[in-house]
Amino acid sequence: MRRAVRGPWIATLALASWACAKSNPAPPAPGAEPSAAVLSAPEAATTAVHAAESATEAVAPAEAPSPVALPPAPSVTEAEVRGLLDLWLAAQNQGDFATYQGLYAARMTGVRRVGTVRRQFSRAGWMADRKRMFGKAMRVQVQDVQMAIAAGIGQVRFVQTFETGTFRDKGPKAWMVAKQFDTPRIVREEMLGSVVAPGEPALPPPAEQLALAMRVGASIWLTIDAVPSAVDASPTLAQQGGVWAAAAPLDWSGARMPWKDRDVVVYGQTGEVCRGQVVEVAAIARAVPHFGQVQDWTEGPVTRRPAADAIARAVWDLGKGDAVTAVRVQPYGTPGNRSDCPKALFGRFAQLAAPRFLGRDDTKAGQLRETALATLRAERAFADIQRIYSSEVEPPRALTWDQYQHAVTQVVSFEGRGVRLVVTRAQAGEPCGGFWGSHLAIWTARPRPPDNYTLLLASDPAAGGEVLPEAAVDVDGDGRYELVAPDRVWRQVGPAWRPVRTWTVPDYDCPC
Repeated sequence: MRRAVRGPWIATLALASWACAKSNPAPPAPGAEPSAAVLSAPEAATTAVHAAESATEAVAPAEAPSPVALPPAPSVTEAEVRGLLDLWLAAQNQGDFATYQGLYAARMTGVRRVGTVRRQFSRAGWMADRKRMFGKAMRVQVQDVQMAIAAGIGQVRFVQTFETGTFRDKGPKAWMVAKQFDTPRIVREEMLGSVVAPGEPALPPPAEQLALAMRVGASIWLTIDAVPSAVDASPTLAQQGGVWAAAAPLDWSGARMPWKDRDVVVYGQTGEVCRGQVVEVAAIARAVPHFGQVQDWTEGPVTRRPAADAIARAVWDLGKGDAVTAVRVQPYGTPGNRSDCPKALFGRFAQLAAPRFLGRDDTKAGQLRETALATLRAERAFADIQRIYSSEVEPPRALTWDQYQHAVTQVVSFEGRGVRLVVTRAQAGEPCGGFWGSHLAIWTARPRPPDNYTLLLASDPAAGGEVLPEAAVDVDGDGRYELVAPDRVWRQVGPAWRPVRTWTVPDYDCPC
């Protein structure tokens, strides 16, 4: 580093130089006049001091400028923070990850708590963690919002309830919000506490609003409840072949009484299929017997076959664990009313307002189907089946298990009134030995311009069953739709669809 030599040091050096020159004077050149530059000692000293003063003035620092006042950092307002919170809620509830990540500052800290587990993230880690969350439908709600502005920073606290699938937790959350390029952004988010709680109870709609229909013999029955614990009457054979059924009469007491002589409307996939009156109540047990047992009942000499009441008792014993209480509908004989109630799916009290249906489309081609299949094949439960398929089926083989032997892949969509649901079902393989795969899932579809969709998983594939829903219907006018199949009803509980009523038929036959 160069260092300026100041004041007296320069004078001393000059004097020292003069002293050396005086003790060893250089001889003048022959015939030359003495030079005017040769000075006497006092003159040289005076000149050196002047030179030192001049040097000091040359290196003296310039006068420091007056400090300039910087403008204050822009401050957020409570209205801006409230708007940011509204956008944050909408982005999560609509599955819009692009909007969600744009609400956070370029440098931020996120702290996640689930129960007693705490993790802290940078922005990149936070977004990677959150993006996985956006793969499923979720519902986020806040309450008890409090905010204050200090030094231009918004400090926010609220109580958050988060639900996805069957998971639900609740707890206080804190934000810090600051301006970034004149736009409010989240610079810190921390879940301060988390209590993992059970979700909403999965309750079925009342039977008077939605009673699943079943055809027994030539009659339409509406299933209104599980079978009572005790059935005193002896059953009679109501149906044989395939699914066998036995019926035991019940009295009109208790919860069954409102159905006596009741006028009802029976509905199919998209609307009404017939009207009629309830004329009978019974406990009905159904089962698929083993083929050997069926041979004993139906083959050989008539004299060696069991009596009808013995067969009815055997069928009852096979199916009584899944028996139901049902009422038989006698269709009206009025013009235009179908006596066979074709494709009956469910029934309800006639005096209730007509339910609202979503339009149904068997999506056999197009962008929605391609998006649904691509999303299905990326789903975790599908991937689990894919790993089994890869380990059990030797090459050459189809790329994915849903394209294997005897494959059935269906995509059905329900749409209307701002709602679009997509149901996918895939089955392939041989259930009797070898590989067999089955997967059913319900998705919420979000439009993605210009002509595509984002699908968010909204059910547990492990609980979906194997039968596609045939109708989406709002039976109680609350704006939330029920999905209806012949053997079950799904309802949206929080952000997820769950089976809330299932009637099963035990199968004792050997499919192989």
